[in-house]
Amino acid sequence: MRKVGNVAALFLLLGFLSMGSASASGGPLGIDHRIGYDNSGIWNHSVEMGVLDAMIVGEIGCGVWEGGESRHHSHQAGRQ
Repeated sequence: MRKVGNVAALFLLLGFLSMGSASASGGPLGIDHRIGYDNSGIWNHSVEMGVLDAMIVGEIGCGVWEGGESRHHSHQAGRQ
């Protein structure tokens, strides 16, 4: 049992020694990079506010539709 622990510790040590230092601009797979500012499409603030408003109206609409005494809920629509 002690031999297995020593072998595991050796592999762990070799793994740590073989790793290079982290690079903030390239990363180990080249996926860590800066991206440009994008204020179009869904990232546009007015679109974000429109989606938020639609969600609020939808929640209020579901609440009014179901009422306070409903036995079924909108997330249970297909179940009996």
